[in-house]
Amino acid sequence: SKSELNFHGRNVDWNYTSGDRLYIDMDGNDRYNDSNAVPIKTGYGATITFDGLDGTKDLGTVNLTTEGYADNSTEKDTLTFSVTNSSGTLKVEYSSGIDDGLINKEDTDWSYGYSDYGVYVEENKAGDQNEYKITYPDEQRYATVYVTGKEVKTTAASTTGPVVVQPIDASAGVGKLASEVGTPTKNVILVGGPEANPLVKQLAEAGKTWKTSEYTADAAIIQLVENAFGSNDALIVAGWSAGDTRLAGKIVAARVASNQFSDKLVGEKVELGTTGATSISGVVFK
Repeated sequence: SKSELNFHGRNVDWNYTSGDRLYIDMDGNDRYNDSNAVPIKTGYGATITFDGLDGTKDLGTVNLTTEGYADNSTEKDTLTFSVTNSSGTLKVEYSSGIDDGLINKEDTDWSYGYSDYGVYVEENKAGDQNEYKITYPDEQRYATVYVTGKEVKTTAASTTGPVVVQPIDASAGVGKLASEVGTPTKNVILVGGPEANPLVKQLAEAGKTWKTSEYTADAAIIQLVENAFGSNDALIVAGWSAGDTRLAGKIVAARVASNQFSDKLVGEKVELGTTGATSISGVVFK
């Protein structure tokens, strides 16, 4: 049998056999050998590869690897989809590559997710075969976030005292992109380093927080900057990579929600080590 993929109007054909296992001839030489699988390059340079398609596994995988590195990461993002054969029907299933998985927030048939590089995946499981829409950017996408509200309070008793973050009242402020605000007129929480957040870049240029060159791999900071914008304070949550920043943000959230790390989050700046960490339990306080 023959199947095909369509990229920007161009078709890529391959042969396959059905049965208990899946065999695919990627280069048209009538040999079902995984080592002969041909990688496919998309218009923006992403690489699509195929594994386990020689019948040695009950399912194969399709991998999409980004051309660039996410936020100075040392590894390229790879999204993996499994290919299964059930009762003669081929089916594709999202497997891995997005830290928090695909999330359904609108109670519809569609689930969504972004990789660290900014590859956007949409999934619809309503039919017999799953449907996926993958949007690949020509360069890394960034989400610049800044949070404010009338109930936000950020204080430090002294250089050795605890940093206290009070929860934001649900009826008060909302999260905004940095591009949506000018100079903050309230206390703020700034997420992302100088390269991702222009407000943090402004503070770095003023010598109030780290410049880009001071960030190192597998590290993040949580820093209170008093009088960052006039009389308004700023709490900076930033890391070397998007994953490092995410872990630092989860540390702050755990402190607010359940008083975790109250003995660790002291002083005006805390440095975090994230080497090998996949959750906050693996983060090291330096």
